[in-house]
Amino acid sequence: MLTLLLDKLGLPFRAPARDLPFAQKRLALSLVSDSVLKIDRDGRLAYFNDTAATLFQLQPTCLGKHIDSCLCVQADDDMDAARVPLGEDLHQALTLPADAVVLLAGGVLLPVEGQRTPVPGEGALLILRDVTEQRRSRRWLAFQATHDTLTALLNRAEMEKRIAYTLEQARSGGRANLLYIDLDQFKVINDTCGHPAGDEFLRLAGKALHGRLRPIDTLARLGGDEFAVLVPGRGAEECRELAEQLIQAVQQIRFRCEQGVFRCSASVGIVEINARTRDWREVLSLADSACYMAKDRGRGRAWIAREDDRRLRDRRQQMDWIARLTRALEEDRLLLYRQPIVPLQGRDAAHCEVLIRLREDDGIAQPEQFIPAAERYGLMPEIDRRVTGAVFARLASPGSDRSHAVSINLSGTTLSDREFIRYIRSGFEQHRLDPARICFEITETAAATDFDAAVRFVEAVRRLGCRVSLDDFGKGASSFSYLKAFNVDFLKIDGSFVRDMDVDEMNAHFVESIHGLGKRLGLATIAEFVESAPVIDLLRQLGVDYVQGNYIGRPRPWLTGQA
Repeated sequence: MLTLLLDKLGLPFRAPARDLPFAQKRLALSLVSDSVLKIDRDGRLAYFNDTAATLFQLQPTCLGKHIDSCLCVQADDDMDAARVPLGEDLHQALTLPADAVVLLAGGVLLPVEGQRTPVPGEGALLILRDVTEQRRSRRWLAFQATHDTLTALLNRAEMEKRIAYTLEQARSGGRANLLYIDLDQFKVINDTCGHPAGDEFLRLAGKALHGRLRPIDTLARLGGDEFAVLVPGRGAEECRELAEQLIQAVQQIRFRCEQGVFRCSASVGIVEINARTRDWREVLSLADSACYMAKDRGRGRAWIAREDDRRLRDRRQQMDWIARLTRALEEDRLLLYRQPIVPLQGRDAAHCEVLIRLREDDGIAQPEQFIPAAERYGLMPEIDRRVTGAVFARLASPGSDRSHAVSINLSGTTLSDREFIRYIRSGFEQHRLDPARICFEITETAAATDFDAAVRFVEAVRRLGCRVSLDDFGKGASSFSYLKAFNVDFLKIDGSFVRDMDVDEMNAHFVESIHGLGKRLGLATIAEFVESAPVIDLLRQLGVDYVQGNYIGRPRPWLTGQA
């Protein structure tokens, strides 16, 4: 038996055990780092080495006693766990359970692993080792896989699994709701106090939210400043009350840093998990959309996602467009179209307005389908850059008419981007373009995004030599005040007045007034949405300078190399 053990342990003793002096045998076993215990044929402890004596607090008086009275091994660390009998069926090998522990004096549980090997005619040999550190590391890794390291709450991956499990229960008649929580204006704390302070606030928020929940509710941090609560057994209206309590819990946090005292609010989206819900992805998507609806309604409030909610449906469609737009930009699927702007008076040269479309797998998407989503979610600056760069490249391409002028529409967020001016200047230098060939169109809505930035932009591009058009004039209540603020070249009369001015006398008066104002200010006027010959005749009589619309020419693809 001893020879087998020594060989297994790799000790340099190759002589038969009977030829080894007894002292040498004990010395060899005392040097083994594992705990070694010999059990005789009657299940009594016949020997243990020094490692076993130290690790399991064994005394010499234990020798001759039954092994199970000296060493209590349990299947796991539950105090009610079954004991593992070490002194029974000694003729069979035994491997301890994966979570086995030894119960020591004072109730201390020592994680161990090991095996019992039969020794024919002698009993068995038990080899155990302390795996405290290994098991602690394993459990820490398991904890990290399911928990957020910053707040110690469940993480997104684990919450997704629990939503999926809850959905299975809902299909069997259970009910639950998911609350999607987003901290309002959290970025202020991050930007003002720094990210370490922001992390501390997130920990405080997690504790505050947890303090308002029942033991059966599940709280997770999804990432950033977003949390989620899975609430079983409650209806949507009950969850609205809970959401208000959670909002209040966040609002009551007073966060102090060197820069002062800060507070945050929270917006909450609520979605019911029921038998009609497709999967956990739909649950999170709906809850996220409902949360954004709460933000749109003024923040610091809750919004319940309902199947007949048109506003929520529109929001979800916009969010779907963001994914499609992002992919389209990556794959360069923006298309340039152009529509002619034709002079009505004199012999001024015609020019055109650049319009964009999106090439989809099933056809061409129109701007009214994706522009609202791009504006809401901050993609317009990237789109405006792509369009401007493409226009510059095509105007500079071989065969292009060097006298041709192009109007480019810009969004409000682009007007606020100081880097965009440098981008324009660099484009002119790179392509050797005459800036007078470019006219930037700005709507009142775009200017209202950041009025001062819009004024700075207009002044900057005019200094470069570009022209500027004030688009959709007359549509907003503040149009005339914007006209006073901006030094522009063209006044574009809103098409809602132009389209049916031949049958609507009031609209005809509006067009006449706007054109007259433009002439007094020395501006050229453009009438858009011209759809019929009678409208053109009226505009010519009024003296409007340019016309644009489907009757004049529909938008057509602008191919590389075309003027």
